[in-house]
Amino acid sequence: MRKNTGMILMMVIVSVHLLFIFNMQSHAGIGGDGIFSYTLANNPYAFAYIDHTYKKIPESNGWINAHILRESYVVEEYDRFNYSAAYFHQRIDNHPLLYYFFVHTICSLFTGKYSNVFTMLVNLFFLCGIDILMVRLFKKLYGGETYGVVPFAFLFLMPMVQRLYMLPRMYTALSFFCLWYLCIHWTLLCGGKWKRHDLAEMIICIFLGTQTHYYFYVYALFLTACTVFLLMGRRKIYEMLNYIYAGIVGIGVSWMVFPWFIWHIFFNQMQKHTDITPWSVDKIKGYISYINEILFNKRGWVAIIVIIALLMAGRSSQKTNESRGGAERIVPTAGIWQWRSVFTDYLYA
Repeated sequence: MRKNTGMILMMVIVSVHLLFIFNMQSHAGIGGDGIFSYTLANNPYAFAYIDHTYKKIPESNGWINAHILRESYVVEEYDRFNYSAAYFHQRIDNHPLLYYFFVHTICSLFTGKYSNVFTMLVNLFFLCGIDILMVRLFKKLYGGETYGVVPFAFLFLMPMVQRLYMLPRMYTALSFFCLWYLCIHWTLLCGGKWKRHDLAEMIICIFLGTQTHYYFYVYALFLTACTVFLLMGRRKIYEMLNYIYAGIVGIGVSWMVFPWFIWHIFFNQMQKHTDITPWSVDKIKGYISYINEILFNKRGWVAIIVIIALLMAGRSSQKTNESRGGAERIVPTAGIWQWRSVFTDYLYA
């Protein structure tokens, strides 16, 4: 029975995901950005937000020609698994590639058809990945799969998470890669001697994460800082250099594949934030204030005190050679709090 606990838990959690997705989809629309995701992923020609320009489109007795709509949202036989259009659109848009590649792949399997469920299948895929990672992480942290119920009890009740079931965007995928990055760090810090496949996994995760959303850089920076702090405290300089090298390789490959991130991040692509300059002090202050209010109910100073206390406790635990539940728990604990903030990012963006 004990061996089947994890499988039973996963079945229950996935069933809840399915119930949430199909129930919420039947009561809510996917919004303009959600529909535009199909255009960015599938339109082989023009970069056009058809919802804002439909009055200018030729029509017959009040009806837009079906061919125009099919070209905007649906994959046809001649452009199945053709990812060049999505790549071209994302150069002009302001997001990386991966999510739209996934959407195009699902739509290519259902040629000539359109459904809101197609993008929800992408979300469900990454939600199942989050389920597996969360259960495994909490088993490593606390010694049993059933402890994985604890985070899900909170996540299922969070309005921002419930909105992800209806939102055909890349934030569920972003949450998956951030959590995967956190699990990799737990393995590196607690797995004894580092192996090549551990660092290779880290490189792949960084590449895919940075190709999903630019918020991954913020999350990775936070977690990396905690890890470097621990490695320096242990005087593991060789491991730290390997760790930094793996990170540089992952980011470098991502930049070579999609160098237009430079315009997206540093030159305020599409002027989406015209009220303040990109990466300004006001932008940073506004984001910190928002996170403080959403996550900590305007009591972020309490979280700072807790994190400092954990760092000090971990350092003390390391000096006294206690069990591995000391310093190594700092990274997953802090990482989980930061991972939770990923769910709020799309509300602020």
